[in-house]
Amino acid sequence: MTQFPTEKLSKLLAPAGSYEAMVAAVRNGADAVYMGAPNFNARRNAKNMDDDELRRAVEFCHLHGVEAHITVNTLLLDRELDEVERLIRTLNEIGVDAVIVCDPAVLRIARAVAPDLPVHASTQITIHSLDGALEAVKMGYSQVILSRELSKTEIAEIVDHCPVKTEMFIHGALCFCYSGQCTMSAVIGRRSGNRGLCAQPCRQKYGAGYPLSLKDSCLAGQIPELIDMGVDMLKIEGRMKRPEYVAVVTGIYRRLLDERRGPTTDEMKTLKTAFSRDGFTDGYFCGRTGADMLGTRPEGRDAEADELYASARSSYSDGALARAIAVDSVFFAKTRMPIRLKFTSADGAEAEVEGGIPQVAKTVGLTAERASDGLSKLGGTPYRMKNFTADIDHNLFLPASELNDLRRRAVEALSEKRIKTSSKRREGEFTGAERITNRVSRKEFTVFATSLSQVSKRMLETAKRVYLPFHTASEFPDEVQKMMAHLAQIAVWVTRVIADRDRETVKNELKSLAALGVKYALVGNIGHIRLVEEAGLIPVGDQGLNVYNSEATTEFAERGLDSLTLACELTLAQMRGISKPVPCEVVAYGRLPLMITKQCIIRNTVGHCACEKPFSLTDRTKAAFPVIPEYGHLNTILNSQPLWMADKLDELWNTGADRARLHFTVESPAECDRIFGEYLSGEAPVGEFTRGLYFRGVE
Repeated sequence: MTQFPTEKLSKLLAPAGSYEAMVAAVRNGADAVYMGAPNFNARRNAKNMDDDELRRAVEFCHLHGVEAHITVNTLLLDRELDEVERLIRTLNEIGVDAVIVCDPAVLRIARAVAPDLPVHASTQITIHSLDGALEAVKMGYSQVILSRELSKTEIAEIVDHCPVKTEMFIHGALCFCYSGQCTMSAVIGRRSGNRGLCAQPCRQKYGAGYPLSLKDSCLAGQIPELIDMGVDMLKIEGRMKRPEYVAVVTGIYRRLLDERRGPTTDEMKTLKTAFSRDGFTDGYFCGRTGADMLGTRPEGRDAEADELYASARSSYSDGALARAIAVDSVFFAKTRMPIRLKFTSADGAEAEVEGGIPQVAKTVGLTAERASDGLSKLGGTPYRMKNFTADIDHNLFLPASELNDLRRRAVEALSEKRIKTSSKRREGEFTGAERITNRVSRKEFTVFATSLSQVSKRMLETAKRVYLPFHTASEFPDEVQKMMAHLAQIAVWVTRVIADRDRETVKNELKSLAALGVKYALVGNIGHIRLVEEAGLIPVGDQGLNVYNSEATTEFAERGLDSLTLACELTLAQMRGISKPVPCEVVAYGRLPLMITKQCIIRNTVGHCACEKPFSLTDRTKAAFPVIPEYGHLNTILNSQPLWMADKLDELWNTGADRARLHFTVESPAECDRIFGEYLSGEAPVGEFTRGLYFRGVE
């Protein structure tokens, strides 16, 4: 990785959705810039850059002492892996400083073909706990980007104990759902946020208001605290934003970091003018949730913002730099010898050039002061003169043009040296996952229940496995034992988000279930693999792991997962092509979970917690999306219509999946038993239903 000097503990990472935005970020003081690779980044609607532009952008960044991070953070299909391998080779060759990744396939490819290329764990992986950070390190990530929902106490815990660098968002848009866990755009609009085409359903109206639209985050007031906490990289969100926005926000945070202070009143006003949704929030960082975190963007043009943006353009279009790279220089002018100038930059690069032979002075000879005046004029370059040393013989003469030419050539030589130095990396070969032919499907049913009462005797007698909520199962051990008398594979499911403060409680409850004879735990987050293993249970991969391709199934199989659930955004045809080294499961019935959120939507809407009562959000089409409580007072938003595949089971089994899951949430016990029976007999749907994305797929 290219190493650049820093005078502070935290680096500033700025967004760049275009080449111009990259220039704006660099010239306004970013330590690092993150840009999107074509086709495979979570902001595919940003302008992004092609290979040539990326190469020029990386060179520009490195010339100015700035790291270039590239996002390759979408979920990938098997047919796309060859193209991603080519991309990773290109990024490695041009010397990018890191790739930001969420799919295990990209991690595996990068580890093989570019062993020196740092790979950062995207916020799309939903790293919200120390366990998650440690698992990411075990997988091979060299830096972890934390979930936006974490409080300062939770962040400090991870930073203090994580063996690799940490990164967090400090400014910009907040998704309502934990990043990486949202399928709402995909399921209702066929535009997958996990594939970089989010249609922003959380910014839409539901009922009379906007209960899913959060204000932008702003932690400008917490900069000194963040530095003291030791967060390695502070990140501004905004690759969809204009270069002017990038310039304004980056410039303010640059000053705050350098001066280790909070913002002035005028600086906060400028940040709000640049962009806000009814102001800003620091709620998550301060350990709060609530309706005061909600906000929308006013419609219409903002004359004040237009004026600010017009002014901001000069900050990156006139060649000015917030900071330049310090250079030490040594100048030699000796009798009857060519003049020499040596530049040494603060990042250790050296370059030396020669000029003509000085003449004998007819009047006043060349002095160190005059030489310094000519050689220190580094405006318009990435450099600034720090120390100047001269060794000049007496009574020599040099025209000013020769000094200027020597300086220009020294700058060019140093820049060329620094670009070449940044891109010397090893290359390797990638051997894809072993292609394991789909076995004859076992055609087994599993049942996912949100309450013990939803599990009927018929399910216990017929299903391969029943998943019970761990916290409910631990409260009713006698009921669990009665179920185990009918069905050996009673398992538990762990909600996708478990806060560090709840870890020991959860582990003890899981241990008590293991003591009863429960063997398996369904996990939807990489951080929970370690948790359930410590409790003595065998991890089973749930939907939250976003298993999209053969490399992902192989990675998690190697990690020891007993079986996996294939992503609900895949078509049946795509599932069929995935190598299955362990049994794979497909959701065949249920209201698919669209979002999991730290916000209590019910409390935000009605003013008090009423989780025991039915609640739903209604969109402009009158579709009603149920909201159910999760462990830890989280909420899950469910699809308005249930997925129905009872009459399409043959097509589901043709994918090579071993198990079809019936996912029960808001259904009554009687409805659950009836639906289970209809799946046993292959009944056609009645009433409103959806086939999900199994036949039409996502864009």
